Amino acid sequence: MQHYFDAVTGKPGIEDIMLTIQSDTECYYGRLRKAREFSQRAVESARKNNARETAALWRAYGALHEAEFGNVHEASQQAEAAISSAPGRDVRVLAAMVLARAGNTTEATKLLESLNQEFPLDTVVQNQNNVLPTIRAMLALSRGRGEQALSCWQ
Repeated sequence: MQHYFDAVTGKPGIEDIMLTIQSDTECYYGRLRKAREFSQRAVESARKNNARETAALWRAYGALHEAEFGNVHEASQQAEAAISSAPGRDVRVLAAMVLARAGNTTEATKLLESLNQEFPLDTVVQNQNNVLPTIRAMLALSRGRGEQALSCWQ
C-alpha cells in the first residue's frame, strides 16, 4: 500500500482517494487517531482541487469512523458539517447512515425521507440491497430492534 500511496501523493483527484483508503485501513486496525489524520488530509486534498462535494464526502466518511468508535457527538457534528458544505445525494446518504449509527434518529429519519422523496426512481437509493434499506436498518439498530433491522432487506 505504501508503494501506491507514494505513487499518487500530490496527484489531484487521486491523492484524496488514497488518503481515504489509508484512513479506512487505520480505522479497521483500531487506530482512530491515525484514521482522523488521514481523513483530514483527504478532505484538505479534495478542497485544494476544488472538489467540494468530494471533500464533504471524505468528511462524512470520517464521521462514520467516529460513530463506529462510539464518538456520537463528534460523528453528528461532522456529518452535519459535511451536509452544510455540500448537500449532494451521496453526502446526505452517508450522513444519514452516520446519524443513524450515532443514535440521532430524528435527523437521520428526516434525511431518509428527503432522499426517498427526492430520488423515487433512483435504483441505487431505492433498491432493496442499497441505500434506503441500509439507513432503515441502521435506524432500527439504533432503536434496539435487531429483527426489524434484518427485515429491511427482505
